[in-house]
Amino acid sequence: MKNEHSLKKNIYIFAIGTICTKVIKFVLVPLLTFYLSTEQYGTIDLLVTSISLIIPICSLSIHESLLRFGADDSINHKTVYSTGLLVVTIGITVAVGIGAVLTKVSGYFQYFLTASLFMIGEFLLNVNTFFIKGRNRTIIYVLSNFIYAVISITSTFLLISVANLGIDGYFLSGFISYLIATSFVFISAKLWRYISFKSLDKKTMCDMLKYSIPLIANGVSWWLITASDKYMTRIFLNESMNGLLAVVHKIPTLLSLVTTVFSSAFQISALKEYNFMNADIEERNAFSEKYTKYTNALFGFLVVTSSFIIALVEPFTKYFLEPSYYSSFQYVPLYIAATIFSTLASFYSNIFSVAKKNWSILIATIIGAVINIGLCYLFMAVLNLGLYGAALSTLIGFAVVFLVRMLFSQKYLVTKFHVRTFLLLGLISAQIAIYFFLRNNSIYLLIVNLSFSILILIIDYKNIFTIIKKMLPHKKEN
Repeated sequence: MKNEHSLKKNIYIFAIGTICTKVIKFVLVPLLTFYLSTEQYGTIDLLVTSISLIIPICSLSIHESLLRFGADDSINHKTVYSTGLLVVTIGITVAVGIGAVLTKVSGYFQYFLTASLFMIGEFLLNVNTFFIKGRNRTIIYVLSNFIYAVISITSTFLLISVANLGIDGYFLSGFISYLIATSFVFISAKLWRYISFKSLDKKTMCDMLKYSIPLIANGVSWWLITASDKYMTRIFLNESMNGLLAVVHKIPTLLSLVTTVFSSAFQISALKEYNFMNADIEERNAFSEKYTKYTNALFGFLVVTSSFIIALVEPFTKYFLEPSYYSSFQYVPLYIAATIFSTLASFYSNIFSVAKKNWSILIATIIGAVINIGLCYLFMAVLNLGLYGAALSTLIGFAVVFLVRMLFSQKYLVTKFHVRTFLLLGLISAQIAIYFFLRNNSIYLLIVNLSFSILILIIDYKNIFTIIKKMLPHKKEN
C-alpha cells in the first residue's frame, strides 16, 4: 500500500475495538460456565448460532455493502445509508417471523421474545457500525465496542448471577448492550443526516445488492462450516456435549484477537488506497510483494500464538472453568488449527473485496461447506468419533476454503509462502498430534507443549517482530 502510516493508524484503532469484543467473549466464559449448566450453555450457543444464520439471509448481507460503498467517496452516502436502513428494516420483520416458526418447531419458543430482541439489536448495530467503518469513523467504532463490552459484562453479571434469569438473562444482556452501543454510534456519527429516503437510487441499490447478495451464500456456507458441528452434536450426541463445544469455540477467540485487528485494518487501508482494476503492473507487483510479506508474517504469528494457547489450555480449563467443562480442553487444538486456516481465508478475502469479485469468495466457501458437512456426518454418525469428528471436519473445511481462495487470488495478486512457513506448519501439526497422546498426563503435556512453543518462537521471531513493528508508533522522517 502507498501509505504505511494509514495501515499502522488503522491497526491501533482496530486493536482497541477488537480487544473489547474478543476479550469479552473469553472473559464471560468462566462466568457463564459457573452459573449455567452445560445444557443451558448448549441451548444459548445453538440459538445464537441460528441467529447468526438468519441475520445475513434476511438482511441480504447489506452491511457488507455499507462498508464497501460507504468507503467510496464518488457515491451519495445518503443513498447508501438509507438503502441499508430500508433493507434491514424489511429484514428484521422477516427474521422475527422466521424466528417464531423455528423456535416453535424446535421447542425453544419460551426464549422467542428475548432471543428476538437480541437478534434485532445485532441487526441494528451491524448496519450502523459497518457504515461508519466505511466512512472511516474508526474512533467512534472503537468507542462503541468499548461501550458494548462494559455494558455486556455488567448486565450479564447482574441478569444471570444476581437476577438468576438464566438463558433469558443472557439474551436480554445482549439486547441492552447492542441497543446502547447502537445509540452511541447513531448520535456520535450524527447518522440522522444520512437518512433520506428521497435520495434512494435504483442504480445504487442494485449495485449494493449485486455486491452483497453473493455474500449471503458465502455467509451461509461459512456458517455451515462453523455451525454444522453444533447441530450434528445435538442430533448424534446431546445438549450437554453442545455446552462443551460452546466453550471450545470460545477459546480460539484469543487466537483471532490480534489477527482480526490486522486483517480489518488492512482491509480498510486497501479499500481506500488500492484499486485492482486500475492498477498498473508496477503497482500490482509492489502490492503482491507486500501481501506476500504480510501473509507469511500473519501465518507465523498465528502458529506461535496457537502453540502457546494449546500449551496453556489444559491448566486454564482445570483451574478457571467449572469442573463439568474440564474435558473440553482435549478438543481445543483441532479448533485452534481450524482458526488458523479460517483467519488466513478471511485475510485472502480482502483481495476479492477490493476487486469487487465476491463470487470467488462464495465459490471457495461453498466447496469448503460441502466437504465439511459430508465429513462431519461421516465422522460423527458413521465412525462415531464424537466431538473429535466435529473438530476434524471443521479443520478440513476451513483448510479447503483457504486453499481455494489462495488459488483464486493468484489471478489478481501472486503470493508465495516461504520455506519457514512450511516448517512452522509441520511443527504445529506435530505438536497437535503429540497432544492427543499425552492429554491424560497434565505435567508431561505442559512440558512438551511449552517446548514446542519455545522452539516455534525461536524459529519465527522475525514474523512476530513484523507484526509488532506495525503496531509501534510511527516515526516521522526528518
